[in-house]
Amino acid sequence: MFTANDILEFAVTLERNGERFYRLAQERVDDDEVKRLFRRLAADEVVHERTFAKLLGSMEPFDPGDEGAEEYFAYLRAYVDQVVFSDAMLDEAIDQVKDALGAVRFAKQREQDAILFYTEMRNLVPEADRAPIDDLIAEERRHFTILAEQEARLKSQP
Repeated sequence: MFTANDILEFAVTLERNGERFYRLAQERVDDDEVKRLFRRLAADEVVHERTFAKLLGSMEPFDPGDEGAEEYFAYLRAYVDQVVFSDAMLDEAIDQVKDALGAVRFAKQREQDAILFYTEMRNLVPEADRAPIDDLIAEERRHFTILAEQEARLKSQP
């Protein structure tokens, strides 16, 4: 079992990995618009990482306190194991990126994973600490929308 603080540490790692993915992927794609987008998204991920690190540093240990907490933490742990990449897993994912469309599709999936994780995670922090998480969820949704638009643009090209 782990704590809400542990979940925030996973969030920091998730954002750090997102930033690394965007920086590595921008080097692999040849579409200038996608390169610019990935540079911007990488910078956003750095800001997100700092937000979670700040929240982690200021938050008191939190115990959700109900009997279902252990099962809920087990669910989140299983989910985290799927979305928080190790360096080796991230390198493997980058190796699979063959073109801009593949990179955008992968990034879109990662943003969707982050939205789900942060939506679940917000239930584990005190209500007073939820506003920054809500802001990050909204930003991840914007990222997803932008990536979906890029995917449509790339798919429409001959």
